[in-house]
Amino acid sequence: MQTTNYTPSAALSPFIESYSFFHFDNISGDIISARDFPRTAKDMIFCFEGSIEISVQGQDAFKVVEAAFVNNFDRPYDITLLGNLCIMHIRFKPNGIYPLTKIPLFELLNG
Repeated sequence: MQTTNYTPSAALSPFIESYSFFHFDNISGDIISARDFPRTAKDMIFCFEGSIEISVQGQDAFKVVEAAFVNNFDRPYDITLLGNLCIMHIRFKPNGIYPLTKIPLFELLNG
């Protein structure tokens, strides 16, 4: 497993908290359990190889195959790793995504 974390450039730092690259080999079917706390920021995940499935108690699971905005969870969630993975994860600052995309935050809820 290789993980590389980066701090955004000065131009992106008002919008992006951090970004990371993950490369996992031979992990298909592994499950990571996690908990996130409510916050106003969004995350974006790009899968260049493999995919992940996110399951939240009481909701249908969803699979990230290429790219997705990921909401924050107020309940525990499971991430199932599928195949060899190469992922880029972008963690935005609160309301940091709007100035870059002009997508209203209400359009990104519950997805």
